[in-house]
Amino acid sequence: MISNRAVPTLITTYVFTALACIFVALKIGVRAAIARSPGWDDALILCAFALAVPLAVEMYFQAKYGMGVHMADLDPTTLMKQEHWFWASTWTYSTCVGFSKLSVLVQYLRIFVDRRTRILVWLSIALMLGYWLEALFVGILQCYPVRYFWDRSVEGGRCTDMVAWWYALAGQNLFTDIAIIAVPIPALRHLQMPRRQRIGLTFAFAVGGFGCAITVVRLWALYQINAVPDVTYWNAAPAMWSAVEANSVAADGARE
Repeated sequence: MISNRAVPTLITTYVFTALACIFVALKIGVRAAIARSPGWDDALILCAFALAVPLAVEMYFQAKYGMGVHMADLDPTTLMKQEHWFWASTWTYSTCVGFSKLSVLVQYLRIFVDRRTRILVWLSIALMLGYWLEALFVGILQCYPVRYFWDRSVEGGRCTDMVAWWYALAGQNLFTDIAIIAVPIPALRHLQMPRRQRIGLTFAFAVGGFGCAITVVRLWALYQINAVPDVTYWNAAPAMWSAVEANSVAADGARE
């Protein structure tokens, strides 16, 4: 049975996943019908959405196996399943966000032609790739052996300081949001572009600002998890905001 605390997380996840699907479908459809010139940004946003759907599935199974329920109220088998799905969602989320942000940055390369801005964009892409790879490997290899993350009966298992890593990755995620907003601003004063592209860039900045706000909210939620070691109960809120961020950034990457 799904906890009442997990219901808002599931509803929000499914709504934002559906919205991201609409944005991605519109972008790919328009590009195929009119421009007929798919680019790397299209491939990246398709990869991002291909991960947003499994993320929604992982949220469901986390809810099914105890998200929003106190750990003390879960039997060992159910808790193991919950932790397994939680583990999967951590690196699915970071990879989805990584592909989405890379898609936005690659679109900048199509829009901006001045050397200074393009250098900054390429540096941001390198930074984003570094963040994604770090988040991916930390997400998968938080514990050794990997199974120890959800099965503490494994002998000799050990984990890194996961909360410290979550804080570090959230801080880096916030920095990449700020970079996506800040990099093109100096060039905008001298850039002549169609109204449609200006609207698209304005939307990108708005979603980037929204992403910054979500990251701050997630940091507060992580603080709650650290202050009260009851991950299954307190994870409902950060899980919801993670899904909102992943799908919002995917929608941003799909805008024209």
